[in-house]
Amino acid sequence: MTTSPTSSRGAWHAVACAFCQTSFAFKGRAGEPPCVACPGCGRYQPSMLDAARLQRFGGFTLIAGLFALLGLLVAAVEQGYWFVNLVNSPAVLFQLLALALYVGGRLLAERSDPNADAATRVGTREPHVVLREEFETARELARHHGAALPALEWRQPTPAPTQPPALA
Repeated sequence: MTTSPTSSRGAWHAVACAFCQTSFAFKGRAGEPPCVACPGCGRYQPSMLDAARLQRFGGFTLIAGLFALLGLLVAAVEQGYWFVNLVNSPAVLFQLLALALYVGGRLLAERSDPNADAATRVGTREPHVVLREEFETARELARHHGAALPALEWRQPTPAPTQPPALA
């Protein structure tokens, strides 16, 4: 995957699908890991799998954090020292629930395959995704009218692994 210079709106990324060899580009926001399914086969690229898992199961971590904060709040308003209340009051239930949500979310994310439902995404694409031919046509039109779109380096696709990586 190659990237154009960034702007306030993000950068264009060129991708050659590791599974079906479709070339496409998408505009990603600065600071966010790319997570875009191929418009040809619906699969996420091997380098995007972690971001796809985070997108799907990241809510567990957020909810776990909220329960942990709620547990601290309960411990703080109970009578006595807050650090004693953390293990001797209803606050411990919130802390255990937070731990269970966090660990459960991490286990689900590690064991999930974001490409398992790729068939449902075939032929569909997000609004900020364009095929290589469309990008090159838009670039020529922009140049003709005095505007500029960045040149992207289109590389040959890196073959996808034949087997998923082993879980640790």
